[in-house]
Amino acid sequence: MPDKDLFQRTFARGWKKVYRLAKDDAGDDSEVGAACVAAVAKSLRETKGCPGFNEIAQIVTNINHDRRSQPLFAAGGVINFSKPLVSIRQVEEKYEQNRMTKIAARAARSLLARELMTRNGAELRQNLAEKICQDLIDHHFFGRGRNYLTEHRFGNFAEERKWEISVKEKLKASLSKLAANLVKDPNSTNIRAPGRKGVRKSTKELLDQPL
Repeated sequence: MPDKDLFQRTFARGWKKVYRLAKDDAGDDSEVGAACVAAVAKSLRETKGCPGFNEIAQIVTNINHDRRSQPLFAAGGVINFSKPLVSIRQVEEKYEQNRMTKIAARAARSLLARELMTRNGAELRQNLAEKICQDLIDHHFFGRGRNYLTEHRFGNFAEERKWEISVKEKLKASLSKLAANLVKDPNSTNIRAPGRKGVRKSTKELLDQPL
């Protein structure tokens, strides 16, 4: 495993705070979750949102419309996803394999695979935005830090997994609100983590304050 300080520097801007809160149990699960949502908002601002979001969302919505409008599909028939998958790939190519566009495309393919096609267009757009935000957290934090935190903080994967599930549950409501803002403004020019009026000190920082 790499040196702790060197490993921390592998995290992208905005995600180092999340790692610091997690690695030494410096923040409770809610604080780590809030830091994750804030880091997602920062990532979206820095990348100017998600290029191609509306186009990818429309592809998913069109599939939903086809399913609901054709009796065979409504009865549970099989949908041919080849054309929408090609269309999603074309959006990726249009935006020159932009990282955020690729994440959105992967999220869309995941939704198609899970066949969440009984929902209306607005719900599907929200589902897509939430999946994008979730994938950003997994990409920047959990995926990168899981093995390291297992070895240096939790001692075994089962404990790390239990903690990860708890953090994701705590951030769910805020992440849903952030995703709704992404739906409204895919350019994410001024997107902010919901309900954060200032930087909240971690539990460790509060305990370290002199009385």
